[in-house]
Amino acid sequence: MKKRFSSLLPVFALLLPSCFYALAPVLKPQGLLSLLRPLGVNLGALLSWLFSLFPLPFSEICWLLLLPLGLYFCLLRPLFKKRPRAAMMRTLSALSAVFTLWSSVFLVQYSAPPLSSRLGLETYEYTKEELYSAARLLAEDLNEAAQSASRSQNGLYSPPSLENMLPEIRRSMKEGSLSSLIPAIMPAPAKSSFFLSKALAYLGITGYYFPLTGEQNVSACVAPASLAFTAAHETAHALGIGPEKEANFAAFLCCLESNDPDIVYSGLLNGYIYLNNSLYAEDPELWQSLYSSLSQSVRDDLAAKNAHYDQYEGPVREVGSAVNDAYIKATGQPQGVKSYGLVTDLIVCFYLSD
Repeated sequence: MKKRFSSLLPVFALLLPSCFYALAPVLKPQGLLSLLRPLGVNLGALLSWLFSLFPLPFSEICWLLLLPLGLYFCLLRPLFKKRPRAAMMRTLSALSAVFTLWSSVFLVQYSAPPLSSRLGLETYEYTKEELYSAARLLAEDLNEAAQSASRSQNGLYSPPSLENMLPEIRRSMKEGSLSSLIPAIMPAPAKSSFFLSKALAYLGITGYYFPLTGEQNVSACVAPASLAFTAAHETAHALGIGPEKEANFAAFLCCLESNDPDIVYSGLLNGYIYLNNSLYAEDPELWQSLYSSLSQSVRDDLAAKNAHYDQYEGPVREVGSAVNDAYIKATGQPQGVKSYGLVTDLIVCFYLSD
C-alpha cells in the first residue's frame, strides 16, 4: 500500500499545479497570478533562446514527430501493458507536466490587467460616426505611408524578408509605447515556418506562438502585406500579451512606431482592414465613402492580399478556423476567432485620444 501511494506522488505533484491553472480564470487569485506572470514570460524567453540554437522551428518537430510519438506512448501503448493502470497514471503525469508548462508560460498571461490600462489608453463605447472619423484618419496615414513602401515592378507592396525586418520590429517593441511591458529577458527573434507553412496556409493560420519552446513562428506563406504585422503579433504573445485583440493592437503600435516605412505600412494596412470590416457592419454607405478615399496603390495591395489568401480557401480552412476558435474560447475569450477583430475598439480610441 505504501509503495502504491509513493508511486502516485509524482502524479499528484503535477496534477495540483494543473488544477490551479485550469481554475485560475474562474478563481482569479490575482495576488499569486501577478507573481507568476513575470516568471512565466521570462521562462518562455529562456526557452526561446534555448531552442534558438536549433536552426529550424523546434515547435514543428513537436507537431510532426513528438506529438504522434507522445500519443502512441501515452494512449495506445498502455492498453497493451500488463499493468495498464500504472501506465495510465504515468500518462496522466506526463500530460499534466505538459499542461503545467504551457499554462506557466502562457495561459497565466490571460489574467493580466487589460492592455489599454497598462498603456494608459482610455477606452469607451463610440458611435459609428466616431468609428468613421477614426477610420478616415487611419486611411489618410495609410495613403501617405503607401508612397514610401517598397514596391515590385508590378507596383504591388513588396517588403524585405522577415529576417531583415525582425531587428527593427524588436527595436520598436523595446523603445516604443510597449517598452514598459518588456520582460527582464527579451525573447529570441521569431522564426519562419519551414515544414508546416503550406499546412498553416490551408488552415488559415498565419503564425503562432508555441509556449512549450517559447518560439514565435510566422508562416512562409503569409501575404507580404501581413508579414511584419504577423511577426509583431506573435512577438507580442511572447512578451506576455495573451488576448488576440491586445496582441493585434500591440502589433499595430509596434508597426506604427517603427522607423521602417515598410513595417509602418504593414501595420496601417492591417489596422485599416479591421476598422473597414467594422464600419461595413455598421454602415455600408460610410464604408464605401472610406474605401473611395484610398489611393489606387492601397486598393491594389488590398486586392493582392485577398487574392493571396483566396488560393487557400476550402474545407480545410473551416476545420482550422473551428480548432482555433475552440482554443481561443478555452483561454477565456468567448468571442473566439472574432476576438481578433475586437482590436477595432482599441484602434478607434487610440486615434480619437489625441
